[in-house]
Amino acid sequence: MHIRLINKSDFEEIFKMWKRSKLSLDTRKNEKREFDDMLAINPDTCFVAIYKNRTIGSIFGTTNGRRVFIFHLAVHPDWQGQGIGKRLLKSIENPLKKRN
Repeated sequence: MHIRLINKSDFEEIFKMWKRSKLSLDTRKNEKREFDDMLAINPDTCFVAIYKNRTIGSIFGTTNGRRVFIFHLAVHPDWQGQGIGKRLLKSIENPLKKRN
């Protein structure tokens, strides 16, 4: 399993994983728009967890300069309880610290 920055081309697989994870979602169209907006604004704090070319987790992080906000932290149900969520949270720490 590895964690990397999210690419725009990851949306379909991530959206499927969100649905499987029972994440509270808006319409596909709105989620796609928000996904694209989040990547445009926060390209260095949006990560995906991958295992054998399969999307198993995601996290979106942003800051307003004082607080950090986490969006769409999700782990595929088959992979929950294995520390992937913690690893995703850890992956955004340094990029967000660099923004102060």
